[in-house]
Amino acid sequence: MKMNKTITYLLILALGANLFFTSCDAEEPISTTEITWLSFDEVQKKMKKKPKKVFIDVYTHWCGPCKMMDRTTFANPFVIKYLNENFYAVKFNAQEENPITFQGKNFSNPTYDPNKGQMKRNGVHQLSSAFGVRAYPTLVVLDETLNLLQAIPGMKTPQTIEPMLKYYAGNNHKATPYNDFIASFKSEL
Repeated sequence: MKMNKTITYLLILALGANLFFTSCDAEEPISTTEITWLSFDEVQKKMKKKPKKVFIDVYTHWCGPCKMMDRTTFANPFVIKYLNENFYAVKFNAQEENPITFQGKNFSNPTYDPNKGQMKRNGVHQLSSAFGVRAYPTLVVLDETLNLLQAIPGMKTPQTIEPMLKYYAGNNHKATPYNDFIASFKSEL
């Protein structure tokens, strides 16, 4: 009788622990009201558990079109939902003063001048240059192994970003030139 109680308690304890750890590992719900912007560290950790393509919005604080994209494109419900479901999203300030370790390499902004601050043109972060960014905003897409697929400069509206997102999320880039993809593209917006 005592052995049965002990076994019962151990089973209950094991089931409780299993439920606890399962709920801790459960995926976070996908937001439909705002883009879930992650840091490069967070993306690299998440990639180990669940690889996805990475979408990077490279911006600066003084960039007018960057601010417009925040107010319009990145506030669009379709764009929010599609990005959150299909990509890990990173918002990266090209004038970031702090060092970033990405893919085992250290990147910094050696010409950053703290006297200028963020609202004026300031040094360019080495990681921005590594992605081939030369204008702001630039949208960078990485594959599931964090290799660069493309850096796309210029402001995008919801209507112009939609085919780009679907092109990469659907792996169309592997077999179809973008112009061919666009020729038969059907928008959901």
